[in-house]
Amino acid sequence: MTIAHVRSPSPEAPLSQHVPVAFQAAFPAAALLWLYRPPLRYLLEVWFFNGSASICVLVPFVSAGIVYARRHRLREIVAAPSSWGVCLTALAVTTVALVSAIGDHPSVIALIAVAVLPVAIAGIVVAMWGTTKLRPLLFPLLFLLLMMPVPPSSAIDLPLQLASARVSESVLRAFGVPVARLGTLLVMGEKQTLAVAPECDGVRSASAMLVLATLYAYLLEGSFSRRLLLAGLGVPFAYVGNIVRISFEASAIWLVPHWIEPRISSFDFWVGLVVFLIPMALLFGAAGALGCRRFRKMG
Repeated sequence: MTIAHVRSPSPEAPLSQHVPVAFQAAFPAAALLWLYRPPLRYLLEVWFFNGSASICVLVPFVSAGIVYARRHRLREIVAAPSSWGVCLTALAVTTVALVSAIGDHPSVIALIAVAVLPVAIAGIVVAMWGTTKLRPLLFPLLFLLLMMPVPPSSAIDLPLQLASARVSESVLRAFGVPVARLGTLLVMGEKQTLAVAPECDGVRSASAMLVLATLYAYLLEGSFSRRLLLAGLGVPFAYVGNIVRISFEASAIWLVPHWIEPRISSFDFWVGLVVFLIPMALLFGAAGALGCRRFRKMG
């Protein structure tokens, strides 16, 4: 007599293991995009028509790129869905819906919507895959906060214009340039002038440097405190570059006014482009001084 060995049927894998992640997230992502239509419309207008906010349009693509770079690590983490994620997403969605319904200022609505966006996405991740998959996604989610540009406001622009003009005046005097300041207007010699306009207050370069410095600090090896300091140094380095830019342009207008004045727009553009290398060089130097010299593995 032979004994037959009967194998018990193995439990089938959950459906979520057979469905690609992109399809699993498609419906909640589409619902979130539909809810974010008003603030997203405002952000797109600001990103493409406000020069100081142009860097912000790259933020969601950078976050998506980081997630893609960590895809292999994410696949290795066992999913453990939690109902707490539904609560997080519901809280964020309710906040955006209420603000959109009762809010009057598009900039305020967009600011709150961007602030709660990482919470909404984190809730979706926790609800579908659990907190273990959320940990590798914390930085790209928080990085999304940099999508919100600094709103144009005289309360912000004017003090920065005055500060930039005041410091540039001191720099010019130190280099022997005869200069007087009338508010935000620099007067070199007797007739040559340079107005420190709102576009020259440093907000655009500071916004760009904050995004770049934050990303650069994240990609480097080193302690959290040192990389946090490196990210924060991006803003003061940007203002150093802005002062150099204003001082150089004022000196050029004083030295060769007949050549500069007909070409002031293109001259300003190229000087700004070249001078932006200064805060970048300072950032790289600070990274070396802090001991953050090697890039870490993303996978």
